[in-house]
Amino acid sequence: MSYEKLLEEYLKDGIDYDANTIKKANQADLKQLAADSYWQGWRDRSEIKVVDKPRIVCICGSGRFLELMHKVEEILTLKGEIVLMIGVNTKDVARTEDLEHFKPMLDELHLRKIDLADYVYVVNKDSYIGESTRNEIEYAQKQGMPVTYLEPID
Repeated sequence: MSYEKLLEEYLKDGIDYDANTIKKANQADLKQLAADSYWQGWRDRSEIKVVDKPRIVCICGSGRFLELMHKVEEILTLKGEIVLMIGVNTKDVARTEDLEHFKPMLDELHLRKIDLADYVYVVNKDSYIGESTRNEIEYAQKQGMPVTYLEPID
């Protein structure tokens, strides 16, 4: 995919990044996007308004997709959004006897991140949504929060 097409996809209004676009993005494209989108945004504004407020997104998904979640985080950050996501991979914590007692606290902490967000973005690669992610989606929906998915859900 050309740099121009990536830029067009990432900077368009809305948050409908599809899995193929994200998978095709490479580091060089993202660095160029960061430089251009930052400067383009400032060049296009005749006046910077104090009332401008970036949206806050909370990324949810299985720890097995952590690398992809970081790529989504990078893309949304370059779009000018504040991104919240897991700070510790609970899949690893749950499998480590010395750390497994942290999992309930980490799950609760992630719910508090959802409370801070304007919307939730679910990384559901290959349509996979695990139990913890399903609980997070249900929690967000009960709060009336919009939920967006990387891949279409059935």
